[in-house]
Amino acid sequence: MFTPQEGSHHDLFEIEKAFNEMNNQLKSAGIDTRGIFINADAGFDSNELRSICIQKEIEANTKINPRNTKEDNQEAHFFDERRFVIERANAWIDGFRALIN
Repeated sequence: MFTPQEGSHHDLFEIEKAFNEMNNQLKSAGIDTRGIFINADAGFDSNELRSICIQKEIEANTKINPRNTKEDNQEAHFFDERRFVIERANAWIDGFRALIN
């Protein structure tokens, strides 16, 4: 949903700009984002993204990246089981990519 970027960048490259762009697209479609949750892998585990989500009243369901934290945050693991099911379903759908293309 974010505008493609030239070059090689990490997952959090200009995350605030990207997140705001995606949020604005949802709002222009009439979708209220307050109270929804996003699923993200460990590459998106950052204080910046979590604080943006808090400001926008969005639940950040982000896998904890052990390189970014020294303490185990139990609250961040709330949706772990759901995220696994969603990721497994996405992988299953991705297996049919040749049919989709």
